[in-house]
Amino acid sequence: MIKGIRQTRLETARFDIGAACVGMLATLPQAVAYGLIAFYPLGPQWASFGISASIGSAILFGIISGMFGVNPFLVSGPRAVTALVLASAIQIAITRGSSASDAIVIAFVAVLAAGVFQFVAGLLRLGNAASYIPAPVLSGFVNASALLVLINTLPTALGSLTPDIAAIFEPDENSILFFAIAVSLTTIAFQFIAARTIRFVPAAIVGLVAGTAIYYIGVSIFPLANAPLIGTIEFSEIWRMPILIKTTPVWNELSPNIDIVITSALTIGLLSSFDTVISSRAIDARTAGHSDVNAELRLHGLLNILMGFIGFLPGSGTMSRSVAILDAGARSRTANWASSLTLALSLLVFAPLVAALPIWATAGMVIAIAIQAIDRPTFIKLSKLVTGKFPYPR
Repeated sequence: MIKGIRQTRLETARFDIGAACVGMLATLPQAVAYGLIAFYPLGPQWASFGISASIGSAILFGIISGMFGVNPFLVSGPRAVTALVLASAIQIAITRGSSASDAIVIAFVAVLAAGVFQFVAGLLRLGNAASYIPAPVLSGFVNASALLVLINTLPTALGSLTPDIAAIFEPDENSILFFAIAVSLTTIAFQFIAARTIRFVPAAIVGLVAGTAIYYIGVSIFPLANAPLIGTIEFSEIWRMPILIKTTPVWNELSPNIDIVITSALTIGLLSSFDTVISSRAIDARTAGHSDVNAELRLHGLLNILMGFIGFLPGSGTMSRSVAILDAGARSRTANWASSLTLALSLLVFAPLVAALPIWATAGMVIAIAIQAIDRPTFIKLSKLVTGKFPYPR
């Protein structure tokens, strides 16, 4: 009997370790992409900071939620939609004249406030109510944020050195580079093709590999312009001093931008809660489980308070990564938190590869993700409304 128990445990461990590796492979490109999305309004020089903030969230949020979450198979971490909202908050703050450091503090205060919102919602047992948030409200926030990120990323994808989309058409050093367009379009095309045809490799990886390959082939064979690279990601950048302690207090800067904090916090809180509740319900249906979504919201709220305080991206439950470990044969919650731990260990291998990524390829990846985040049913309805084919136009 003891031998049978040992064999069962070894078999469970074998499946969980394999599932954790799959979860890591699914998380890494997403974490890189979401970090780039969140901080793109600040320019390429903040790319490394954004990636470290996203990977730090994927590791810390993932390990704690994996160990203590109610749903053992709900993998949590940074998400594209909340990264888009964070980018929108930073962009608005920059437009109003805030410095980069002040805009970052405004954004992370919003993340902290979103965590408070989630925790209170869990205390009031509003988890079930998240399922009844009108879809047009959520899609409106996501669509607007996706379009803002797409517009702000476009100059980089065109090879411009300025974030001003109007200035890129001027005949100077900020003009369009056709080699940059080729790299970006290659990344976008392969990412969309992979999303439709390849299931065992994340589409973002395929797109990045294709765009990066075109770039290095071009600069090796032809005298073409060099792109800025992501640069080395130091471990010290991930495990840094909490940003709301390290940064000089900017309460005078927060006061005129309190509307950014409130609207971003409510949006991130709603989107994170919706993702977590819906994902948990879907996983329960698949695994025949029954999880307390309000307890899950309370834990996610506390973790997002911590993310805002440290300076990491907000996290929520994710269906794609959860399904990845389940499809890989996960048997227990070990596969959940071990996927984040494996991600931390994998940085020793993948950090140099990430550092060599050209900004033009990553810009193409961000644009592809922003396009994919746009709510298609909304545009289908609008087109039907314009063409007079909508059955109930009012």
